[in-house]
Amino acid sequence: MSDKREIFVSVDVETAGPIPGEYSLLSIGACSVFAPEEAFCL
Repeated sequence: MSDKREIFVSVDVETAGPIPGEYSLLSIGACSVFAPEEAFCL
């Protein structure tokens, strides 16, 4: 039996509009729900 652990991630995106092909992705960020210090933002 393997020991599998679930990982939950919260992701947030900021966009210039509602349609992906026509508007820009301004920023994206994510963090681990149980370890918020493990995060990134671009």
